Amino acid sequence: MRAVTRVIGVGLLTALWGSSLALAHEERLMRGRVQAVDLDKKLLMVQDAERDRTARLIVDAETEVQRCHPGLPVAALQPGARIRAKYLDRATGSFETLSILMVPGRE
Repeated sequence: MRAVTRVIGVGLLTALWGSSLALAHEERLMRGRVQAVDLDKKLLMVQDAERDRTARLIVDAETEVQRCHPGLPVAALQPGARIRAKYLDRATGSFETLSILMVPGRE
């Protein structure tokens, strides 16, 4: 009986701990320049100005793109555009983009 209780307890803890990891995320802000836009793969490659790296941001229909007014499609982003992106840093290591603000100016 103790063994069964222990197995059930361990299984329950594992299920709860595993599901909390899958849902864990942290909202972050990135400033940089668009390197590439791949709408088929739903990816946006951004040169992160603060961390000196290229980041792969996941974009989808829920991603909000703004310039002066909200509602632009992700396709409005072009390589070289300066942006500020708000994204979720998932526990799995992926970056899910919430919103993108296009900043005036290009290189």
